[in-house]
Amino acid sequence: MKRLTLSLALSLLGFVSVGCGGADGDAGRVETYETTGKITFEGKPVADAVVSYSPKGSQPPALGRTGSDGTYALRTYEDGDGAAAGDYVVLVTKETVTAAPSAAHDPNARTMTSPAAHGGGPNSVSTKSETPAKYNNPNTSGLEATVKDNGENNFDFDLKK
Repeated sequence: MKRLTLSLALSLLGFVSVGCGGADGDAGRVETYETTGKITFEGKPVADAVVSYSPKGSQPPALGRTGSDGTYALRTYEDGDGAAAGDYVVLVTKETVTAAPSAAHDPNARTMTSPAAHGGGPNSVSTKSETPAKYNNPNTSGLEATVKDNGENNFDFDLKK
């Protein structure tokens, strides 16, 4: 009797494991839809910016990076798979990193100190936002998108100072 019970338990465990995990490991993933767009700043394309779709609901976030022409394609799980259906706040961030001497002359730059690779002394590094700071914050961005499960999901944003 114990042998039959153990056999049934192992069979059930195997069935549940296959049913939950699936053959391709997609358990827990939600369906995504191709999502693209273009980011411009005062009418000019913004290259190499990070575009983040921050969900208003329970869907996962999605990210993309703009090309030289300002266009982007979002990814949730893998390149180009898009975003899940739902409402999002859109964030756009583009920062450049420079050596500290240039930061001394730029009031918009932030300076950080990090250990040097050689000698152990500090190196100063400055980051400067190439887009207005309001677009980096979900409370001030003002950019929104609703990804739909049918139709085209193309969202263009022209950033302003």
